[in-house]
Amino acid sequence: MDTLVGTFLAQNGGTQLQQQKPHAQPLQESELHPASFVGQGVIEDAAFGEALVASNLLAVAVENQLAILELRSEEIGGGDGNKAGSGKTAHRLKQRTRIFNNREYSLDDRQRIVCDTTITHVAWSPQGVSLCATGEDLRLRRFDHITNRSQSQENQAGWVETFCVQAHSQSINACDFSKDGTLVATCSDDGTVKVFDALTGRIVKTYDLFHPLISVQWSKGDDEPMQLVVADTRGKIRVYKFNDAKDAPLYSLSVNGALVDISVHPRSSSLLACVTEDKWHTFDMSQSSLPLVYGELNSVGSRIRWSKTDPSVFCVGLGSSAQVIRLSEDDVHDVIATETGQTTAICMHTSLPICFAVMGSAIVMVQY
Repeated sequence: MDTLVGTFLAQNGGTQLQQQKPHAQPLQESELHPASFVGQGVIEDAAFGEALVASNLLAVAVENQLAILELRSEEIGGGDGNKAGSGKTAHRLKQRTRIFNNREYSLDDRQRIVCDTTITHVAWSPQGVSLCATGEDLRLRRFDHITNRSQSQENQAGWVETFCVQAHSQSINACDFSKDGTLVATCSDDGTVKVFDALTGRIVKTYDLFHPLISVQWSKGDDEPMQLVVADTRGKIRVYKFNDAKDAPLYSLSVNGALVDISVHPRSSSLLACVTEDKWHTFDMSQSSLPLVYGELNSVGSRIRWSKTDPSVFCVGLGSSAQVIRLSEDDVHDVIATETGQTTAICMHTSLPICFAVMGSAIVMVQY
């Protein structure tokens, strides 16, 4: 199994804020794989764009910055391949590359957005030209990519902050754009889900669930109504139809143990994967409240994400590794790829069979 490993580490700088939660320790250069990008800093979160315009762009939350990295590839012995954009930037990374399937892959540090707080979570809009981000200051921010065109100057592209609003009273644990890009949802240790107008930052709805919440995600199915999937620390998962007058959940699930993450299937909102500290589970919520398949973990679970290219594949982040798992029709599952390291975040490429696992200061890319 080929594994592409790239390490992105941020330049130090900006205001140093007290960390509210434990983080993975930065890897030392001597611990890194041969393909790496060397610097300093601990990564909080990372997300790949879903729209074509941003499909190779990786937004990385690291300390008080959002770094926009570009995944670039070139066929060995060929032309420029998939090297869109020169990406001039004041922050260049020392690059090394990795080769598999006769292509050379690299990550290029393209742009930086500097904030006045540590950024904790980041998500792309479906259109690929906007980002939402949450910070340790308990605020939600939106950034939009703009291009200034002038007859006397070259086109200059950059990011502007569209709004910055107070979101919660305690730590924010997730943010996500709705499938049409008009809404942003967040959840928090304060027990609430907030839904914001994605253009103005105005709160349009609040769900008060009275227990700390670890994740909120919108369903992304093309022909499905907008639904919110919410998970709390007690092991309960609820699915709400947005703007339903009753505000009662459509589905409600429970697992034994404290939930640490969930993932709604990118093609069907009824399919769900979740992870606790010692197990992963998959559900078909339209059929049963009991799990379809589950598996034991060999270390503490941290993150889980469905593949966007293979509906039977998901990646689980653990305290000791990242594992890519494939399900079969007879409910058998196999670990098809693994990478050692404490995993704190996971994102999946939209069109390539690659899982990106954040391990402290490293972004580890695993092909499956």
